[in-house]
Amino acid sequence: MVGALEFKESLPDGCPPEEAVDEALDNVCRFLPYTPPDDEKNYLSHAELDKPTGNATLCKARSCSLFYYTSVAQQAAKIGRFKRMKVAVLSFPTGSGMHMHGRSGHIDFWVAANVDPTDYVKHVCDSVFDVEELVEDAG
Repeated sequence: MVGALEFKESLPDGCPPEEAVDEALDNVCRFLPYTPPDDEKNYLSHAELDKPTGNATLCKARSCSLFYYTSVAQQAAKIGRFKRMKVAVLSFPTGSGMHMHGRSGHIDFWVAANVDPTDYVKHVCDSVFDVEELVEDAG
């Protein structure tokens, strides 16, 4: 537990890291590998899903990876399987969890225990290209 937040997943000591913050996140994206889009597995960490985590620390492996909408197409280009996935556009208020900004528009998000991420989905797009159109239309 960091501050007053408790988290969905069992986190190792020192996780989330000190640099993580509890602030609102607006228009962030999550790739959705499972159907339907509100399947809770879409918002679990790689560690919870027993997926390989590469060289990620256990703390990062227990985060829910989000991306800024401005970098979601870049991520799809880097990781080809993302091109075939639906993308949720979400906005989380303060108190939803702690997050830390990474490289290339990546965000590590440790979800608070009382939060269902599907409650914060603003749009589900069929592809990253639809996200770009959504952003252009809003701008």
